[in-house]
Amino acid sequence: MKLSKAKSIFTRRSRRDERQPTATTDSQLDPTTPRTLEGIYQPLDATKREIRLMRMVPDLEGIQCELRAFSLNDKPVFTALSYCWTKEPPTETIVLQGKPFPVRPNLYNYLHARAQEGDASEWIFIDALCINQENVGERSEQVALMGDVYRGAKEVVAWLGNEASMTEEELLTWLEWCDLSADAKQKSRSPGDVRLLGSKFFETFAPPAFWLRVWIVQEIVLARRLLFRCASLFLRAEQLLQGLRRHRRVIYGSDEAEDFLETPRCLYGEEDSCGMILLIQVPSILTIRERARTHPMMLGEAVYLFASQGCSEQYDCVFGLLGMCYTGIHPDYSKPKLEVFLPVLSESYIGMDSLRTSSKLLTEWRLHSGHILWSAEVLLQALELHPKHPLVALILIESVKWSNGFDFGGTFWYRSILSIYYEQKGPSNAPMHRILRLYGWTLSHAVMLGLQVYRLRNSVLHHPDKAPEARTYSEWVEHIREVHWATENVCADICKTLAEEEDNLVEQIGREGRVGTIGP
Repeated sequence: MKLSKAKSIFTRRSRRDERQPTATTDSQLDPTTPRTLEGIYQPLDATKREIRLMRMVPDLEGIQCELRAFSLNDKPVFTALSYCWTKEPPTETIVLQGKPFPVRPNLYNYLHARAQEGDASEWIFIDALCINQENVGERSEQVALMGDVYRGAKEVVAWLGNEASMTEEELLTWLEWCDLSADAKQKSRSPGDVRLLGSKFFETFAPPAFWLRVWIVQEIVLARRLLFRCASLFLRAEQLLQGLRRHRRVIYGSDEAEDFLETPRCLYGEEDSCGMILLIQVPSILTIRERARTHPMMLGEAVYLFASQGCSEQYDCVFGLLGMCYTGIHPDYSKPKLEVFLPVLSESYIGMDSLRTSSKLLTEWRLHSGHILWSAEVLLQALELHPKHPLVALILIESVKWSNGFDFGGTFWYRSILSIYYEQKGPSNAPMHRILRLYGWTLSHAVMLGLQVYRLRNSVLHHPDKAPEARTYSEWVEHIREVHWATENVCADICKTLAEEEDNLVEQIGREGRVGTIGP
């Protein structure tokens, strides 16, 4: 890479004020007064697919922002922010719609950086400001639109924080070193210098707090144009991918590292360092971004790969993935966890098992029966549902029977897990051992669990989230099967949609030369 070309990415681009609507703000209030949402958020019209966008008010002291509602049907021009909420409390204060509004330091640092640049007139989507987080109904409706929001934004800015481990000059040097055609120059570099600079690059652009968050996956995957920013350093997605691969070659001696898509993060052992996981995971997410544009992703696949990512709200381990998937699930934060677990598990089993065999494109994700069963383990852990609870175990049993046609005899868990165990690399396969350790399971425990639940067929089973609610074993089985029937209808509709789109997708893949298997 030529230095002059690389340097252009650090020059703050001029923003065109494209058809920017005008808006007014309320009178200013003392920022030290307690927060009140009264007067900040006006109801949104869900029938018009309305969202709120914010922009900073110029020529005023401090950070002051205004909100305005837009319909996604009108294709508004805006930028979307991808960032980490962090666990820090909201200790900073801005003025939103003329009223004091507390925000977390990470978001405040981004807003402050934009205000300092004098480039604050464009409309931006920032979930913490644009969604009334205290209104559960609005949150559910807005989360259902997140896929369209990040897909429709003219640009997604991924804010990695305000602390960079390298200077602009060091970044330019590293990007130049990543030009693999400059063999003569590479041979003259000190291996220690290469490793040190690569480590600084990795620390700057692969912070765990950002990359191990569930929401960033779809925000990055769906972005039409993606720009990473850490403090005053800017980097395009392709440059980040190239830089991380270069660092991985230095660390591993080659670029043939383990494929993240084969093992979700929750199945790594304690001996696997966070840095090692990120060196595999970050390039994989960036690669998925390219492949997902033309290859459909099912909910079961997304759950298997990403439900173990971090999130502040447990339900987001599923809801944070819906926007990039073909799915019939709709977010609803008012439902108990079990009522989220059941339809998601049903669609994971039935959808992945049936659609991967009916679609030419789904085979590109390299899934096998192990991924289908493992998605249940990842989901259980993410939602903190214990598989030994009788009702949870019954759902698992009925789902496996439904999707795989097992005749129940108390040994299907043994046959399922054992077949996957040897479908992999044999008894020494590490991920298989780890999955059995998630809840202290062994093969014998799995068999006994099946027998134990079967013996409860004349009992009353209580809901784990709603203790007063109880149904007989037969009533629960009937309810579970009704969900499975509904899921089969949803999957049939998805198959129909895929059939209509697949010829166009295959043609597009051929034009773009997108062939081969996914992976960094």
